[in-house]
Amino acid sequence: MDARSGRAPSRRQQLVRAATRRLWTILCQELPPKPSPTPTAEQAELRRELDRGRARHAENPEALHAELRRITAASKPPYRSCLPILARPLLAAAIDLPVYSALGQSLPDRLAGTVVVREPRPRRRRVWSAPARRAR
Repeated sequence: MDARSGRAPSRRQQLVRAATRRLWTILCQELPPKPSPTPTAEQAELRRELDRGRARHAENPEALHAELRRITAASKPPYRSCLPILARPLLAAAIDLPVYSALGQSLPDRLAGTVVVREPRPRRRRVWSAPARRAR
């Protein structure tokens, strides 16, 4: 129900609201970078190099450890922050937050020109009883 007119929302308002929600979903999926796995060819080359290092230094554990540390340090992928990945759920939830207007509208409602009125739920009253007194 549209609070301004008292009637059901028009087709245009429904379309704008649905399209806004769908576009926001697509934006949240495509905008933040996705984690990318290491290609299997790079993994196979790293494994071969580690095996060669193990074969070369099989008798000397200290040299083996130093060689393996050197190989893995040279093949580390560039540092990536996890913040863009954590931003995805926050962006997805932002569409439903009523921060876009003083009327408490979410973004789709604001663009469609509708006002959503939610009836406040009555609070349940607790009944407190006095503790029973002990008989003397």
